[in-house]
Amino acid sequence: MPTSCVSLSCVKLASLLVLLFALANQSLADERLTLLHSATTMRCTFSVGSSADSRDGYLKPSIQDSKMSFVLDSIDLRGAKARAIGSQGASNEIALETASGITFIEKTDTGNQVFTTVFAGASKIPSVFHAVTSRHMEMMGVVVVSQWYGVCEILPGQ
Repeated sequence: MPTSCVSLSCVKLASLLVLLFALANQSLADERLTLLHSATTMRCTFSVGSSADSRDGYLKPSIQDSKMSFVLDSIDLRGAKARAIGSQGASNEIALETASGITFIEKTDTGNQVFTTVFAGASKIPSVFHAVTSRHMEMMGVVVVSQWYGVCEILPGQ
């Protein structure tokens, strides 16, 4: 058999393997997205983040290691609502189903916004999902913004 035929067969085999790997990964991603979209309660924990405020007249960013956590419960994607329970009490959230996960939006009593996105993307633990939460606030003329990185875990009983 000529070498070009063997090489062509190898290219076809490699292409088939890449396609099978991509399909297997897509199937796993679809399963994770379905699992996440069916969750009704999650505990979210964030351990590192960045924040900035304008007390000195300009936004001065800093990176912080700190622990922040809250629970998202009563998640109802059809009704586009959920509830967040944290150290400052409870709040009603808008819950938006997205192609990559779920985004929760809180409008605080002072009119500021807090956004939390939970991603269905790969994680080494099946019921744990990467997440980011961002706070966009202005209090007494001072801009205060932050973004924290962590995970949300679907709580048992789901």
